[in-house]
Amino acid sequence: MTDQTKQEKLSILMSRQYDSPPEKVFQAWTDPEIVRKWWGNEEYRVTMIEIDLRVGGRYRWGLYHLPTQKDHIVSGEYLEIIPNSKVVCTWQWESMDYANELMLDFKPNENGTELTLNHIKFVDKALRDDHAQGWTGCFDRIGLLLAK
Repeated sequence: MTDQTKQEKLSILMSRQYDSPPEKVFQAWTDPEIVRKWWGNEEYRVTMIEIDLRVGGRYRWGLYHLPTQKDHIVSGEYLEIIPNSKVVCTWQWESMDYANELMLDFKPNENGTELTLNHIKFVDKALRDDHAQGWTGCFDRIGLLLAK
């Protein structure tokens, strides 16, 4: 299997329908105060959300894992931003020595917005599966937040 084929298999592609316009769903991903409300969960407490939303700008999101009492920080660079439509950025946990890529598409439809997440280039299946579980929880929490 080539590295390209392996990376394609080690990707996450998921979509979710939200009953909110693209502007609100986009804001849920790009406004630090809103991200703070859905990024953590019962085991992870948000420690920081920094967003410089421009191509070439950077973000840095931090979590504190209660069971292990360890900090986890992810950061990256925005590669493409189309307001209310698309975000592409690098994604790197600061404890790891490689980055991958995250693409978010916000598509309007008659019911609100379809959000598609494509997280690509994982180096192993376990890490991909952990992220898939994490993104599912994030999508759920975003849905609850937008329904308020």
